[in-house]
Amino acid sequence: MQQKEDTDMEETMGTKELATKVLREIGCSPQDTEEGRMRFDYQGITFLMEAVDDVLFVNLIWPWCYSCSKFDIDELARVRQAVNEMNARGTVTVFYVITDSDEVAVHIKKNFLLVPQVPELDNYLKMISKHSINSEVL
Repeated sequence: MQQKEDTDMEETMGTKELATKVLREIGCSPQDTEEGRMRFDYQGITFLMEAVDDVLFVNLIWPWCYSCSKFDIDELARVRQAVNEMNARGTVTVFYVITDSDEVAVHIKKNFLLVPQVPELDNYLKMISKHSINSEVL
């Protein structure tokens, strides 16, 4: 009976509220950022999540998963090749930006459905987070 009540309550939640609830269930302490994202740590890695109540999909971002100097031509070429390969064969989006300090920062983003109808939402989110971490090829 309690599980049905929990499911009914989750179905009336907005996506951001549901994301916050599930993050807390897996032991994270999400904090809102000035940009409207949620920042949280999971398995020693800081993630960002973009969740909006009227959208059923969320973005999980692993910012700064890798960086190098833009002046290291060989390393930059390797980064560009790895980013292109991951985008061509993977289910994550990998992108890089050049910062004001002349560093190249690599980020990984995963877009996924987050609705209460997904069984075991806590394990679902753990699996997606782990998949993002294991996407690292640099």
